[in-house]
Amino acid sequence: MRVAPSLPLRQEVLNKELKAHAQRAKLDTGMRQHYNGQARACATYSNQGPNQGSVLQATCLHQNDTVGDGTLPYAHLPHAYASSGEAQGRGPAYCAGSNSVPAKGSETQSLAQSLADMHPAEAVPVYVMLPLDTVNAQGVFRYAYIPWFAQALQVLALSGVHGVAVDVWWCAVERSPRQYSWTGYRQLFEMVRGAGLKLQVVLSFHACGGNVGDLAQVPLPSWVLEAGQQDPDIFFTDRPRECGLGQRNKEYLSIWADECLVLPGGSSGAGGRRSPLQAYAELMAAFRDAFTEQLGSLVEEVVVGAGPCGELRYPSYVEANGWRFPGVGEFQCYDRHALASLAAAAAAAGRPEWGYTGPHDSGGYNSSPGDTGFFAPGGSWGTEYGDFFLNWYSSCLLQHGDRLLHVANHVFGPHKEATQPLDGTAVQAHAVVRRLQSLIMSNDSGNGIGSGTCDGLGSCSNSSSSSLTAVAAAATVAAAAAASGMN
Repeated sequence: MRVAPSLPLRQEVLNKELKAHAQRAKLDTGMRQHYNGQARACATYSNQGPNQGSVLQATCLHQNDTVGDGTLPYAHLPHAYASSGEAQGRGPAYCAGSNSVPAKGSETQSLAQSLADMHPAEAVPVYVMLPLDTVNAQGVFRYAYIPWFAQALQVLALSGVHGVAVDVWWCAVERSPRQYSWTGYRQLFEMVRGAGLKLQVVLSFHACGGNVGDLAQVPLPSWVLEAGQQDPDIFFTDRPRECGLGQRNKEYLSIWADECLVLPGGSSGAGGRRSPLQAYAELMAAFRDAFTEQLGSLVEEVVVGAGPCGELRYPSYVEANGWRFPGVGEFQCYDRHALASLAAAAAAAGRPEWGYTGPHDSGGYNSSPGDTGFFAPGGSWGTEYGDFFLNWYSSCLLQHGDRLLHVANHVFGPHKEATQPLDGTAVQAHAVVRRLQSLIMSNDSGNGIGSGTCDGLGSCSNSSSSSLTAVAAAATVAAAAAASGMN
């Protein structure tokens, strides 16, 4: 699970802890104006012992904080060195702003070089996860006017962190079908840009809350939950109980409903319905269009969530359903669409009797492996039936991941930055590729990706856009050749 605990970035705690370093080191301070022309970046040098001339600490001070008493906490920069002759006996060195070029031999240049030395080309970029509710379920950027949050971003930047990671919640941006609001994320992105950090964006199509480490509550969109009230089989479902059907899990839509028309917002030709995969694709496209200028620059990575907690897995161990560590959990294959898929796989294997239900001897959420007939050493997991079921169960998950990646490649593929300027031929070829890919997406929206029809048992089927895909592939090759000068 990709757990992101809330960051304990309280200003007074950081000030107390990090200022202690300055007091122990008995450091002299030189200041320079640096942060967007509105704040001063303060480099601290040692004038004593073998560390003479070394840059030991750096921080940003608000323009009105002339004594450095805590508008921004200190950030320790180990092993960042400046020339010994440049750091001694200097007063404050000022520059016009964050876009200024430091004067040669100045303290500013020494600090800039020291920071650059901390980021060798072979270094692994580190992204720090922001609190899960940085943008909450209502789409509000919770820390837009909280001073310590902006200050914390500056501390991360000065510490050598490459960027921050943030969830883009489905619930927060698509509060009505096909109506997208990015206000909270625009505010956040601008603040991150101002701090000089990069972004890793996680497109999160799951709900948050109810799992270990979840301190925030972000449900699926209300209109999705309403669709689930009409058709509960769009949710993962565990084994039937004595009182009836199994428990529905509302953290993520069932992967077996990916291509079934179960959500509102579709075209009139589809009866006003669309599939979950269509909804995922349209949100990806909306994000791409809203942040085109930032993709590849501010936004360096886009991660597509593929299941509960954003992971490609089943919700087999949910505390809300009674699971406690180290129970084995339960199989989540009892919604209508899952059982239809299982029945079809069993029939294809020539064993239709295997397609009625999941394993009957796999225990409950808190069973130990040895207490079950399925998971115990020598259990039925190793039989011909166990091999069939586990292969089907795992392959369905992989197929879901493939479908999502296929959609993501359609949406984000055309926006990869070229490595060199394109000539006129290459530009025309890329324009053709973009047009073809948009036609594929349009065709898929009506007939292909995620818009299959389902029979009464929940079995879904797709129409194909293979011809357009083949043409697009050929055009992509031509564009690549043109970009490489291989006409």
